Amino acid sequence: MADKQFGKRFTNNLVIALLAQSLSYVFSVLMSLIVPKVLVLEQYSYWQLFVFYSTYVGLFHLGLSDGVYLKHGGTELKNLDKGSIGSQYKLMVLWLSIICVCTLPVLIHSTDNAERQYIWILVAIYLVVANATWYLGYVFQAANQTSVYSTSVILSKASYILFIFVMLIVRPASFRPFASFYVVAQGIALLYVVYKGRSFVFYKMQPMRATIKEAFSNILIGINLTISNLASSLILGIGRVMIDRTSGVVNFGLLSLAITITNFFLQLIAQVSMVLFPALRQINEESVKSIFEKTRFGISYLFTSILILYAPLKFILLWWLPQYAESFKYLAFLLPICVFDGKMQLLFNTYMKVLRKERILLLINLISLGLSVLLCSIGAYIIGDIVAITLAMMISIVMRSILSNVYLSNVMGVALDKNTISEVGLSALFVFLNVFTSTIVAFLIYVMAYVIYIFVVRNEIKKLLVVIQQRLIR
Repeated sequence: MADKQFGKRFTNNLVIALLAQSLSYVFSVLMSLIVPKVLVLEQYSYWQLFVFYSTYVGLFHLGLSDGVYLKHGGTELKNLDKGSIGSQYKLMVLWLSIICVCTLPVLIHSTDNAERQYIWILVAIYLVVANATWYLGYVFQAANQTSVYSTSVILSKASYILFIFVMLIVRPASFRPFASFYVVAQGIALLYVVYKGRSFVFYKMQPMRATIKEAFSNILIGINLTISNLASSLILGIGRVMIDRTSGVVNFGLLSLAITITNFFLQLIAQVSMVLFPALRQINEESVKSIFEKTRFGISYLFTSILILYAPLKFILLWWLPQYAESFKYLAFLLPICVFDGKMQLLFNTYMKVLRKERILLLINLISLGLSVLLCSIGAYIIGDIVAITLAMMISIVMRSILSNVYLSNVMGVALDKNTISEVGLSALFVFLNVFTSTIVAFLIYVMAYVIYIFVVRNEIKKLLVVIQQRLIR
């Protein structure tokens, strides 16, 4: 019965989330293919710098949003304390505004570059708008009403897609219109979630002392996850910072395009995990363990197939964006990240949160970040090569996935995932082939290797398909 209820609610939320993700995919494709086509390389690189800085604004809610999400995950919306949720929201917006007012003048005066100064101004505004949106989104996700958050994503992405088509006609010479409307589109999403959450957003403010006490309690719950997420993003981010400092903003932009393409696949995975967490909180421990084992096996077979797409992607992108040929060399090192980071997002991160192992997740991310800092520093300051930095990023992501897999397997009392060896082997083969052979030869050999892999594990796949079919029939 529990599995049946889980499947029904999970499927409903997943369908809506996938609709939002489909639009997000269109958005991502347009951002990756149209913006670099319209802008010259230097301006595109500044655009990527703005997007990069914007990814770190989530740190400044200090864990409050994550704490609310973790504390109330699986609670029906009608059972939430509206006064408390709304008062903490107002308090958060207040301190975010204070942070922006105090730090923006310092950031502006830290550089003489007018483009970087403009970026800092927009990032400061985005910091308040985005965190205000995400807090409410987390409330709805915790209450298993992910459709509200997904709809806000649809509104934001749809408005920006329309804007991109206008820019395709206008063809501005600067990145500034793209960055400015990026903030506006997030503002549209904010208006929607505020409207949907008006019952608690505009609820009478509770006493400040009680609000601060409750907020501090949630921050203590969520800060580990917030810092963990920061450390997770810095595993790739630290290498990008080093490239910006040692090789300039143009090389930063070239690598960023490759990372953006990699993120196409990771975005879909992130949407599935958004739906999975509150659903798992509502089923029993034995079902959670069963779903873990089956999902772990299934995504190993699925994610390694993503690497087959590299060759056709490369040829299409070289035709469309020939001036970014260098980016697609880096993509060969970054695409295997989809296998390991995808598994981390969909499975390991989700289960760490369900089992309330945020501190362990933080520790694993910090270890991986330390490895990334060490290897990227060697690549940037000793070897002095962007490819070496990119390889360092990939190694750090792989190690994080392996550490998480070993830990969760031990905690849940399940066997270690033997497919990890196959994932590492196929990924290493993929990188080796694309470095030392032509794209066509690499493609053909990898397809052969993948087919052999699927043939070897065909019995396990058949069992998995039977389980999936049984759940769909229910």
